[in-house]
Amino acid sequence: MLFLLFGAVEAYPEEKSASGRFEAAGLKEAEVRDFFRVLREGVLNRRKDEVARLVEFPLRVNDCKRTLSIQRKDFKRRFSWVFGGQVFKAVKEAKFETLSANYQGVMIGAGEVWFSGICEGPPAKGDCSKYRIRVTAVNRGCP
Repeated sequence: MLFLLFGAVEAYPEEKSASGRFEAAGLKEAEVRDFFRVLREGVLNRRKDEVARLVEFPLRVNDCKRTLSIQRKDFKRRFSWVFGGQVFKAVKEAKFETLSANYQGVMIGAGEVWFSGICEGPPAKGDCSKYRIRVTAVNRGCP
């Protein structure tokens, strides 16, 4: 199952179309649950390499003064800043049942972390049947 999180995935066979609370994000409940579990464990245990495999680079990081684009080469060095403070707290306190979704993706906490499906290759006629789930934004807030 973990392999699916790090590579392209196709729709879970038993789930022909997106449904439920993650429908707006175009994702299935089972894959969101799996991704969230791996991401949460990686952040809480500060496994930089593991979390880096779950991020879409460049990663957009917002705080109250600026927006930064964190490149893959800088991610491990900036990890504690990106996933520290309020972001760490939000991930730690988050439960699968508290995640919410909209057309932008799935939100952890009050929007501290966002993840969504990233199409593998150009989508044909608006269809993105192969995609990978990745963290797309981190909102650090104000100190």
